[in-house]
Amino acid sequence: MRNPKILLVVAVLLGVLPAILRSLNVSPSPFLGISIFALNIGLCLLGATTRYRFWWLGYGVACVLAFVLSGTSSPLSLVAILFTTWKT
Repeated sequence: MRNPKILLVVAVLLGVLPAILRSLNVSPSPFLGISIFALNIGLCLLGATTRYRFWWLGYGVACVLAFVLSGTSSPLSLVAILFTTWKT
């Protein structure tokens, strides 16, 4: 069984990674965005093997919706990007 706490930390890190890369002036690329999105989906599948299956599958659906509707890799990255642009 996977440790849900570690999976949650990885989800948060993957969520703020695009904002960190943006602040480091890393040029955005489709390959980078799709890679982070694929890592999020893989994380959701790993999380679905825990007892929190419902929540991880819900997060996976939210990742797909965030990717389709806004082009971000996860809902957390969408919030992080909106927060950094709102503060400036």
